Amino acid sequence: MTYKLVRRPKVTVKSYDINAFHLRNPLVIAWWSLAFPGFGHIALGSIIKGIFLSVSEVIVNQKAHTNMATIYTFIGDFQKAKEVLDTQWLLVYTSVLFLGVWDSYRMQQTFGVRG
Repeated sequence: MTYKLVRRPKVTVKSYDINAFHLRNPLVIAWWSLAFPGFGHIALGSIIKGIFLSVSEVIVNQKAHTNMATIYTFIGDFQKAKEVLDTQWLLVYTSVLFLGVWDSYRMQQTFGVRG
């Protein structure tokens, strides 16, 4: 009795998604996404998802006034930083950040070859 081995594809390559394989460390890809959401996806070749995350990070950053709060924190004016920062948009900012890091790390682990 012979068994037929069913081979499942390890990856589905699409023209608008991952289109190249390189030896990459998943932690480096996650670091790129932590530095700026979307850069890890662009490094993996998922251009559309990377651009979407980058644009959404810029929009949410502007709405939350994160940069102004950071400047006020650096000069020691913590009360002004609290007044400027919009906490509801800050929650959206953290979710976009963590989504970008987690998804790029997961994509590299799932589709990439670990070097």
